[in-house]
Amino acid sequence: MWCGKAALILVGAVCVTEAHAGETGGRAAGRGGAGIADGVDGAGGATNIAAATLEDQYMAYSSGLAGVDKTWGVRAGALDTRTAAFGLTLGYYRRWDTLARSGADLPGWKVPGDDLANPAVHQGGWLALAYPFLDRKLGIGMDARLDFYESELVAKDSAFNFGAQVAGRPIDWLTLALSARNLLDTGYRDTERTLAAGLRLQPGSYLGAELDVSAPLTSAFGPSELGWHTGLDVGLGEVVALRAGFEADDGSYVTAGLGVYSQQADLDYGARLQVSDPTRTWHELELRVKF
Repeated sequence: MWCGKAALILVGAVCVTEAHAGETGGRAAGRGGAGIADGVDGAGGATNIAAATLEDQYMAYSSGLAGVDKTWGVRAGALDTRTAAFGLTLGYYRRWDTLARSGADLPGWKVPGDDLANPAVHQGGWLALAYPFLDRKLGIGMDARLDFYESELVAKDSAFNFGAQVAGRPIDWLTLALSARNLLDTGYRDTERTLAAGLRLQPGSYLGAELDVSAPLTSAFGPSELGWHTGLDVGLGEVVALRAGFEADDGSYVTAGLGVYSQQADLDYGARLQVSDPTRTWHELELRVKF
């Protein structure tokens, strides 16, 4: 039954991300990409399965993003922390973009009429498991992913990777999370060994705030390489929430979002704007169905 519902939603995926934006889902997109410590945001997928297993939930979701650089794609998955002693999530993504060539991809000359662009397709899937302890006060999880890359300039490439996570809720309104991502140093262009920490405050049903900090796991790491993601959720009654956030990670971005909720389904919209060039925007829409 669970697998049947998961497959149904995976086939019904919508439109996804720029580079690594969107890894924590459409809801997080509106609050600066912060979400690894949000236990009720099960659509965060593999990046927050440890926090998600602190909640009793069963859902399927589909999200999409469209933006500059001719970015389009799909992202979909399912999460179950209810029907077994452990939590399970699986998902799939596919993204199309057309970025300018850079670094070793730049040719030594320019053919007349060539715009030096590099259309590419990124796709892959993930599977993550987590186990809750102490009456859902502590969760430990692991994730695995398989990614594929293809473009006009680079030969087809693929890579397997895995990560580990832990999340805890010492008191009802505070959640802490730690996530080690892509622990294998594969050299694959779309993944990087990263350690991320999240802190979420949820003092009431209508207010939440989160700060996520990430750092590459390299010997050359310095403070300037830290990535910062922070955001705020403000509920307007039972059915509407407003979001705002900021992220500084390979550039600075401001974000905003809107959520509409019911007992059966949620719809979340998030927008991301680059501070240095306000014409560069990305828009993500996510639908989750709850069982």
